[in-house]
Amino acid sequence: MPPFHFKQFSIAHDRCAHKVGTDGVLLGAWIEGENPQHILDVGTGSGLIALMLAQRFPKSKITGIELDQPSAEQANENAANSPFSNRMEIINDDFLTHAFTENFDLIVSNPPFFKGNTSSGKTERDRARHEEYLPQNKFLEKAATLLSPKGKLAVILPKEEAQEFISLAETFSLFLSRLTKVYGRPGAEDKRWLVEVGFGKIDISKNAFILRNEDANYSAEYRDLTKDFHLEF
Repeated sequence: MPPFHFKQFSIAHDRCAHKVGTDGVLLGAWIEGENPQHILDVGTGSGLIALMLAQRFPKSKITGIELDQPSAEQANENAANSPFSNRMEIINDDFLTHAFTENFDLIVSNPPFFKGNTSSGKTERDRARHEEYLPQNKFLEKAATLLSPKGKLAVILPKEEAQEFISLAETFSLFLSRLTKVYGRPGAEDKRWLVEVGFGKIDISKNAFILRNEDANYSAEYRDLTKDFHLEF
């Protein structure tokens, strides 16, 4: 499997349980932040989102944490081969048990969301895809302890899981601040939700986003959002 080349970095992902995909690119490009100093990418996989955020926030320190060892090793290689290597750290450990030494202004994750008995038979792939390895309540509980007072937590999830996430987040005093519903094409149901939560209730920013046109080509919205990354845009 060849590396995936972006404008400022490349992602090798042949040893990663979670391959480069549209969800990760969407989240990395969609996230907003006011000069976050410390950023954490939970379940960093190949390091894609961490590298996107390193490009977008040139004064930030980026930490990626990944449970799967081969993925963490490859993410570390991708970070080391990037222009942002001096600001990046990849940790091979369990987010839920790791003892972090700092708080974060921005925590991001493209988390596992499959439920029930849908095992692939490969533990590393299941860790990347199944919620049992990172339950929403445990994830939110730990994230709430790591966020700075004005920090934000951003994720991408399918609609039903996102609704559950938003409701559950409130039990940890994390309230919805931004929501984008992603539609695969015009007239389709919303495919994914991009969700941002933080401490304190504020006016919620809501909008919709269409990924592809009727001709199956990427929409102008997607091209504009990801133009700083995709080589072809």
